[in-house]
Amino acid sequence: MGKADRLVRGMLGLAGLGLFFSSWIPAPFHWISLAAGVLLLFTAFVGVCPGYIPFGWNTCSTKKAP
Repeated sequence: MGKADRLVRGMLGLAGLGLFFSSWIPAPFHWISLAAGVLLLFTAFVGVCPGYIPFGWNTCSTKKAP
C-alpha cells in the first residue's frame, strides 16, 4: 500500500471514529461508522488491504531502472 493510500485511509478512519462519537448520525449508522473507521485505521497502520489481494492491486510506486 502506498503512502498516499495509507494517509487517506488514516484520515477517513479518524473521520469514521469522529462520526461514531458525535451525535450527527442516527443510532444504527453510527455502528457502521465505527466498524469502517476501525477497519480503515487498521489497514493504514498495517499497510495491507485484504481487498486488494484477490484483484492483484498495488498502490506502491515502483522504482524504474535508469
